[in-house]
Amino acid sequence: MPRYFAKSEGSFELPTEGSHVATLTTLAFLGQHLNSFSNKYQELVGLAWETDETDSEGRPLIVLETMNFSMFERSKLYGRILALTGGKEPAPGLDLATLLGKSAIVTVSHSSKGDRTYANVNAASPLPRGMAGIMPRAVVYFDLAEFDAAAYSSLPKRFQKLADDALGQQVTQAQAAPPPPPRPAAPMAPPSYARPAAPPAPPPPAADFDDDMPF
Repeated sequence: MPRYFAKSEGSFELPTEGSHVATLTTLAFLGQHLNSFSNKYQELVGLAWETDETDSEGRPLIVLETMNFSMFERSKLYGRILALTGGKEPAPGLDLATLLGKSAIVTVSHSSKGDRTYANVNAASPLPRGMAGIMPRAVVYFDLAEFDAAAYSSLPKRFQKLADDALGQQVTQAQAAPPPPPRPAAPMAPPSYARPAAPPAPPPPAADFDDDMPF
């Protein structure tokens, strides 16, 4: 299963490694993507966390992560939900958009690929009792299945690209799909034949002659 790394958007500064108070500011459902490990399509979810650190211009540093949309108890998404609900099991039917603006403790690590360094969220846990969260500047909810242009324009560029890739894949799949089978022809009506004309009625019988007629 490929691991997607998240980097700071709009700034080359990354949150330091270690634990941070962070608030969920973006929740984005980014469509179906091919999992190269299972060779199956799975829906990706993108989360953006606004941390307690700021860059040299005073802007909060952001760390991004993506994961499969799964509600299994061992899934990464389920763990993030628990962190945002204070460790309480989410109630059935919980609207995930209500998690936006909530805070948790996230553990950040760095990884390098080539000449670039990325910030990753390794874990998330509930805030300790009595600890205040961070008030976010703004929150964004996006669902590719219900496309909203304004929300899309507010997404980090990484999430926009993933949404674009999913839309392109939908077009490709539609083009590659076999045409629907032809509809069966309507059954032919049985041929109609004219009813044969009734045979003509036989002529009436000839009158009998009286043999006793005198000559």
